[in-house]
Amino acid sequence: MVAKLYLWSIILVACSTPSDDPVDIPPENALTQRDNTDYLKSALAHLHAKRYLETVQACQAGLALDSTSVDLYNTMATAYAEEGRYALAIEALNQIVHLRPNSALAHLNLGGIYTKLGQYEASEKFLLQAQTLAPRQPEVHRRLGEVYLGTNRFQLAAEQFEKTIQLLPSTPALYYYLGRAREGSGQNEAALTALAEATRLDSGFVDAYYRMGLLSRKLKRGDLARSSLSRFQYLQRIGNGDPDVPKQMKKMRASILNAPEEPMHYVRLGLLFAQYNYWPEAENQFALAADLPTADAPLLNRIGRTLLEQQRREQAYSYYKRALAVDPQYLPALLNIAVVLDMDNRNAEAQPYYKKAMQIAPDDPRGWYAFGLGEYNAGRLEQARSAWEKSLGLTATNDPLHQQIQHRLTSLQTID
Repeated sequence: MVAKLYLWSIILVACSTPSDDPVDIPPENALTQRDNTDYLKSALAHLHAKRYLETVQACQAGLALDSTSVDLYNTMATAYAEEGRYALAIEALNQIVHLRPNSALAHLNLGGIYTKLGQYEASEKFLLQAQTLAPRQPEVHRRLGEVYLGTNRFQLAAEQFEKTIQLLPSTPALYYYLGRAREGSGQNEAALTALAEATRLDSGFVDAYYRMGLLSRKLKRGDLARSSLSRFQYLQRIGNGDPDVPKQMKKMRASILNAPEEPMHYVRLGLLFAQYNYWPEAENQFALAADLPTADAPLLNRIGRTLLEQQRREQAYSYYKRALAVDPQYLPALLNIAVVLDMDNRNAEAQPYYKKAMQIAPDDPRGWYAFGLGEYNAGRLEQARSAWEKSLGLTATNDPLHQQIQHRLTSLQTID
């Protein structure tokens, strides 16, 4: 009997997006005076990879060609803000306001920076202008709510968070903020209801459990207080006694609270939970990320990869399906879903995914290699040999995959 082979080290780790790779800044003579598209692409790639100095350099080079590029100024401001260089970020955003006074995004970002600096008066001015320009933008209402919360105007804060919840009804951070605002205004029962909803949506929400426990105790709700604080203590024990892990979890939660519309923040916290076998909490974070409108195919595929590495095949399959629903031609998800099906002895169902992958990328050796594994597992050894020989011909000799394919082909000779 032929022992089944599965693909782990090649396809399942090969899911980085092209924007993860360095992008060289083009020479000036390669561009016309106002063509800064390549500089923007370069800057965004560096920003995505957290290379902030290179991000700024790319933006400056593009702005030397076209000093009116709002996109370059905004990218540069983001890089400065990520490094904590807020004065330079404010300067770049003010350039956008000068060029485009009706830019709601620039006013929103200025408001966010001033909030972080604790300069609430300046923040409120920019956020109110952003609200006038974009009255249905959830981030504007959320940040205004944060300003009001930070200045103890709790009723105004609650009103803003309620407006945000109408636009984003399944976001745990918003219910947490609403709970804090209601508690601040003395509406303790309503605050408890909001905090309970935050924990219902997010089972790993440490701060919400803690506040709910204290508030329940204040309201003489002993059972709820004990269960909430017990849950808080359980989450705080993550890390097997390493005190740095709860601190790391706290930083990740702060990132979510600062930008609850960003799916990658939830994924990072989910990966931390998974690392320490807090699997219900991990899968909860992954689901929160996947349900956001900005979740893309690479992110969904990454979640699937994490689940598959832990033998959670059914869950992994669902995320690969979601990735393909977003982008039906996303190669890593096509190959990964085929691998999952093969692992479950569903080779016939895997075949269309293999074939589509090879149609999309006929010169990518990963597709032929994965297809060969599927054929091998189905007992079609000659077809496996043909696919692996094709993959070998497409693989550079110094690529680790080259040696792996040669090993597979040698094993076939042994079977023969």
